[in-house]
Amino acid sequence: MPLSGISPAIIAADQVDEKEKRQAVKMKKRKTDASPFEITVSTANNFEPLSDMESMDEDSIPQPSVSNKTPMAKNIVKIPPIVVYSYIKNHSETLKNLRAVCKQEFDVKCRGNRLIFLTKCKEDYNKILSEVASAKLEYHTYTPKDEINHTWELATQYNVRGNNPGFS
Repeated sequence: MPLSGISPAIIAADQVDEKEKRQAVKMKKRKTDASPFEITVSTANNFEPLSDMESMDEDSIPQPSVSNKTPMAKNIVKIPPIVVYSYIKNHSETLKNLRAVCKQEFDVKCRGNRLIFLTKCKEDYNKILSEVASAKLEYHTYTPKDEINHTWELATQYNVRGNNPGFS
């Protein structure tokens, strides 16, 4: 039902413009990954296009370029946290004493009624553990992976009569 004095072509063009406006608004609302702080890192490409390489003969095999690869990082043993449940009257004095004993900084988290000590080296872990144990505080921790002893049980053969194993 056309309006008086307006042609159907103009109405269709207006509807198309409305659609474009709605799409533009939707595009603005979408989050984009483009950020003003983009970091680009240049790397050497070991896979060069074949057109850039010289003609290859059957006798000559191209040698891969030797790159300076960094050696694998040493397996870092994760040090377990020490969780203290006992009530400590003076937190600042206790932390000051522990920091004096330890050679590196350590992190302390307060979760409800417990303190969690996170050390960065094995020596500090052992020192804090001994201080907490000597103060007779209620705590728990886990055994570090490097201290876990794996025990294996060897199967023994039983004789037919069912007597002592290994004896006949």
